[in-house]
Amino acid sequence: MGFAFGYCARQRIRSDGIWAQPVVSIVGVFVGVALVPATLYLYSAHAAWSWLYLIDPERTTGFALVSVLAACVGAVGGGFYGAGKLLQREKDRLVLLVLAGIAVVLLLSAFLLRERLFSYGSYADFHRGRALPLGAVKLGYVLIALLIGLVAAVSFVVWEILRDARRVGSGYVQAK
Repeated sequence: MGFAFGYCARQRIRSDGIWAQPVVSIVGVFVGVALVPATLYLYSAHAAWSWLYLIDPERTTGFALVSVLAACVGAVGGGFYGAGKLLQREKDRLVLLVLAGIAVVLLLSAFLLRERLFSYGSYADFHRGRALPLGAVKLGYVLIALLIGLVAAVSFVVWEILRDARRVGSGYVQAK
């Protein structure tokens, strides 16, 4: 998401740098208001599913949550920063190629991990073949609500960033 936000903010980044306002604040608010709470909920309430049954959450420490949150926040921040650096060097096409690559990797991962994504149970239940279909448990419905909320939040962030870009393109300067 950070890479996409960076691409949307390309006019602001070119005119005022990577850490230009209001774009950085808008992305930061998205992370704090939407991404962090969703990550906290999914990891704390559905840890085995969050790890895609690759890691037994019973064997992890509480510090794992901090690592997961840091990875989520770092991915958005690092993606935004990376896109910003490329855009400052006029590498728009490369940014679009990276975005397409990220989309392909995500779709391929979802396809390859579909059995793990669409099953629900404990780590032991999944590995014993006793996991339930995702639609048969509350998490299936919660994910629909979370997805709608995150899509709405991302759409709002993109809209605000693009609105700011129009101000930059029109030469509008805010009073200081």
